[in-house]
Amino acid sequence: MGCITVYQVLMNLTNDNPIGCCQVAVCGGLGVIASLLVAHFPSPQSGLQEEGLEHRIGSLQHGSSEMLEGKSGQADQDLDLVVVALGVLCNLVEKDEGNRCAAT
Repeated sequence: MGCITVYQVLMNLTNDNPIGCCQVAVCGGLGVIASLLVAHFPSPQSGLQEEGLEHRIGSLQHGSSEMLEGKSGQADQDLDLVVVALGVLCNLVEKDEGNRCAAT
């Protein structure tokens, strides 16, 4: 089971479900999800600096889009994971007062 599948299950379990939110909180889920997001997904600016935006644009202009296709697919998967994880965090703080206090 992939990481995004785990987040999708958590999203379903916590959606409009105060008991599910409380259970995830008891296991430390709020902190774990927030920590994983911070650790694995640095700011978007760092990605541009590492890849070299000018190099990427130059590659596209010279017709070497094959080089970027793999990275684009990974970037899409990363974005999907971030969106679902943020959805879980929203669910957790929406229905549970303890989670709202822990998030501040």
